[in-house]
Amino acid sequence: MIQTICVDEGCTLAYTDYGDKKGYPVLVHHGLVGSIIQPDMEERLRGKGVRIISIARPGYGESSVCEMKSYADWAAMMMPLVAALGLSKFDVLGMSAGTPYCYALGALMPDKVQRIFIYSGLPAMRETDVINTYPNLQNVKKEYAFYRQSSLEQIAKSLYEMYLAPLPEEVLALDDFRDSMANNCLGMAREAKLQSLDWGFVLKDVRQPVFMQHSKTDEEAPFAAAMKTAALLPDCALHTLENAPHLSEETLTAFFNEMIRRIRQTL
Repeated sequence: MIQTICVDEGCTLAYTDYGDKKGYPVLVHHGLVGSIIQPDMEERLRGKGVRIISIARPGYGESSVCEMKSYADWAAMMMPLVAALGLSKFDVLGMSAGTPYCYALGALMPDKVQRIFIYSGLPAMRETDVINTYPNLQNVKKEYAFYRQSSLEQIAKSLYEMYLAPLPEEVLALDDFRDSMANNCLGMAREAKLQSLDWGFVLKDVRQPVFMQHSKTDEEAPFAAAMKTAALLPDCALHTLENAPHLSEETLTAFFNEMIRRIRQTL
């Protein structure tokens, strides 16, 4: 069941809470296209002693369109939820575009975040050495310049026309796409703009152990960029897939199961 919490005046975030309510908590951050609705999650967590809390970021699903100047704002937005759920410590999981939010929590909530799990994560795009690994570098720089200079409404229109409009209606009706298109795609637009801005913290301040998985054949986030990002983190273990897409149900399921295994080893 979707729940909501007011994290600031005029800003409400939606979340789902799966698994053992007394189990070890993990805050989950979906990608650019994603939903907090996971119908099979309760079954997958049964008997595992783990609690999965998925948060819809501003503009997604039932979350309101809240102002964010950088990823660093996420830590302050999470404090009311962490307090309401009584979480003294927890891990974080980030998928693709959800990655910087996890790093922000690690850097700015160091006493609470214990471990960070990253699946096909967005690289540290503000770092010159990282972005320079992109084979289509000039196009990427042009795209990010557009995000920095444009309004959320302009970005939302561009993202919809480029990525969503060509998709068939049955795909757009799926939870991931429906929730991403909520509020006229302003959630996705904010994601794009935040990627183009200063993150509000530096990766060297992320001191928790990071377990990162990335494929050598990832066409959306080059493996070379993932390697350079991993090198910026003080304690990062990079697990390499030889031949896999940026996102797939098979590799995500395997990564999720490995995360659960690692957590259970410490319970």
